[in-house]
Amino acid sequence: MIVRRADQIKETLELEIVGGTLPPGMRLDEPSLVRRFGVSRTPVREALHQLGAIGLLEMRKGRSPVVAALSPQDLIDGLEVLTELEGLSGALAAKRASTRERAGIVRLHKIMARAAEQNRIEDYYHLDVDFHDAIYRATHNELLEKQLRSLRQRFAPYRRNHFLRQGRLHQSYEEHGLIVAAIVEGDAGGAMQAARNHINRNGAVLADFLHDLTRFDEELKTG
Repeated sequence: MIVRRADQIKETLELEIVGGTLPPGMRLDEPSLVRRFGVSRTPVREALHQLGAIGLLEMRKGRSPVVAALSPQDLIDGLEVLTELEGLSGALAAKRASTRERAGIVRLHKIMARAAEQNRIEDYYHLDVDFHDAIYRATHNELLEKQLRSLRQRFAPYRRNHFLRQGRLHQSYEEHGLIVAAIVEGDAGGAMQAARNHINRNGAVLADFLHDLTRFDEELKTG
């Protein structure tokens, strides 16, 4: 799988923002990033704009972007909405997916098995995006597709961090299996519940992140 340089830079910065290496308020100037990654300004600029689009950076006209100070409540609210929309996508896919679409979802799930077994986090992450996109398309609801992709893009760095947890790839694969089975069987209720449960598993990771964010804020105030 070929990953563009701009996407590689974006993903590296995502991890550093979520992990706290790049804390809220830190300025990211293009010249420094160009030197760091050994590239031209174009992929750096594209990566920064992508991060701005998902709310991780505050883009400022004529000035360097800064790492956004994310609201814990915004993250909780977003996760609640994502959970419900993912559940709806599972239900609609179970009702509306064509034979070809069902086969495509099954095929992607089988490919993900190898990535999970070999603990290939980067490959699994990208396949996970493809897997959920296949379900979104199978809903045959363009508005729902658009809203889900927007939300998942915003949560992308937290999902990536989620996969770093020991054993999470295997758990994710098993959860996907329940969604796939329900969609193949045309079980809308089962697909909805399985998709909701899958997203809710991110709750523990989000709680850890919020704890670290609160601790960071306290250190700023006292230090």
